Amino acid sequence: MDYVNARLQACWKRTRGNWSRYWKNNGGKTNPELARSKRKPDCCQEAWDDMCDYWELEKTQKYSDQMEANRAKQVNISRGGSRSLANHTFQLENIIQHKQVAMEKLISEGTTVTTSMEHGIEKEAIKSICGRKKTIQSG
Repeated sequence: MDYVNARLQACWKRTRGNWSRYWKNNGGKTNPELARSKRKPDCCQEAWDDMCDYWELEKTQKYSDQMEANRAKQVNISRGGSRSLANHTFQLENIIQHKQVAMEKLISEGTTVTTSMEHGIEKEAIKSICGRKKTIQSG
């Protein structure tokens, strides 16, 4: 359940960010009424109105302006955390390989792999690889 909740939260965060970008690109900061009238096509009216109400709050505007100013001060823009790109790539390749081996084993045993089984295998692969001690791959 924790895995499902984390995936749903990540999905909502991404969706909210896409909606916010759309709102800003349609004049949200300078002309909120125009942005409100140009509802994003993949969003229902009620959800769009709720988000527009939130983005139009003075507190939200102030926070948004402060975060924009902070991001503008950054010299090196990175969202990779403290690991190098080589380590991220290495870890992702290991997760994919671990999943493929587990899937091939089930298929060779004659087991029909369902979507939920595949998600469970993927989750175990992530836990197995990400839970290990860090392996440094950078030069």
